[in-house]
Amino acid sequence: MPPMTAIARLLLLVPLVACVEIDVRDASPAGSVTAVRSTGAAPGVRAGENAPTQTVFSDRGCPAGSGMSADQGFAAYRAGRGLPALRRSQALASAASSHARDVARLQTVTHVGSDGSKVGQRVTAAGYRFRHVHENVGWTPCGFDFVLQSWTGSPSHLKTMIRTDVTDYGIGRSGDYWVLITARPK
Repeated sequence: MPPMTAIARLLLLVPLVACVEIDVRDASPAGSVTAVRSTGAAPGVRAGENAPTQTVFSDRGCPAGSGMSADQGFAAYRAGRGLPALRRSQALASAASSHARDVARLQTVTHVGSDGSKVGQRVTAAGYRFRHVHENVGWTPCGFDFVLQSWTGSPSHLKTMIRTDVTDYGIGRSGDYWVLITARPK
């Protein structure tokens, strides 16, 4: 087996799921939700679900973190790119945390809950009425800094993080599983 490159050694096991975008237009029939994006399939992900966009390996452990909370890290990421600040929504954070617990229990990275729910259904159940909603899901033992960095390497994840048509966000974590939800209310 050829030796691993230095870059490959710096990266860590991080399966990531392509972000899901859901747009509910005012003209839509009540309760209608349209999934706009999903990709691929991977081990641990049932057929038809979104799949990890990358898997990377390291034998050196986790890189040093910033010491910021997930909320601070996400805000700093957006500010560093000249993007408007988003409001932390307790309802979105609750939906993200609930899904993070669910995927941690399932030990898989997926946008589909164990009950078959999609992000729009979970956000609505948490009391957030949305015009559109977007979700990133990821796994890493290295904390939010690393999952955020990893999401930037995936166009669909990056799109969720840099959207300018959203006003609110919520971040959830359960063990090594992370969920970011961005949305705009009705």
